[in-house]
Amino acid sequence: MSNNIAALIDYFASLITSPMKPQRRMMALELASERLQQTARVETSRGTMRFVCSSARALHDPLAFHYSEPETVAWIDDWIKPGEVLWDVGANIGVYTIYGALADGVRVIAFEPSAASFGALVGNIEINQMGSRVQAFCLALADRTGIDYLHMSDTSV
Repeated sequence: MSNNIAALIDYFASLITSPMKPQRRMMALELASERLQQTARVETSRGTMRFVCSSARALHDPLAFHYSEPETVAWIDDWIKPGEVLWDVGANIGVYTIYGALADGVRVIAFEPSAASFGALVGNIEINQMGSRVQAFCLALADRTGIDYLHMSDTSV
């Protein structure tokens, strides 16, 4: 059903913009795309988190927050205290980065090597107004120093 609705929206957007000049058409379709972009809101015991979701895949992590990794949430709740620094290694779009930063007095350092995921992470830090509590780095951590390839079968967020 969702794919059919998306295809219908795409069809009508293409139909409505077809008489436009190419550049104007691209601009109109991009503006429509921006307006259709979803922001997932996740209510937690610490407050509300928001995530910009540029794809259906990006919706998965915020929507699964309460049941996907309950042990991670419990660990953050039980072990991370005010004044401490949480390192989120492999932060992805920042679900646990933002959750950790919601705690009073906790700073978070987030590491995400995928450029696409890092872009989403930075955007999510921004919309949650966590810039003063979170530092994000687009790099991988390993047991040795060096430059290597990031092998990913899919780079979509």
